[in-house]
Amino acid sequence: MIAPRVNAAGRMDDARKAVQMFVAETYEAALKYAEMLHADIRTEKKQTQPLLRKRLQLLKKDEISLKRKSTVVFNHIGIKV
Repeated sequence: MIAPRVNAAGRMDDARKAVQMFVAETYEAALKYAEMLHADIRTEKKQTQPLLRKRLQLLKKDEISLKRKSTVVFNHIGIKV
């Protein structure tokens, strides 16, 4: 449960929050950092869900993609899909 939040901190903001949570000297301090980490993952989900839905719609239209066991979807920076 904590691992995705620690990872999100590094992607969305600053991974030092995770370290601070683990080394906090009090429960209250650790809880403060845990809440920050949780906010990071909520923000990440809010930002990525629309993109994920759009990519899945594109894949569902492609019969070759539907038959594959895995697919990598990428977008060059600056190119709007």
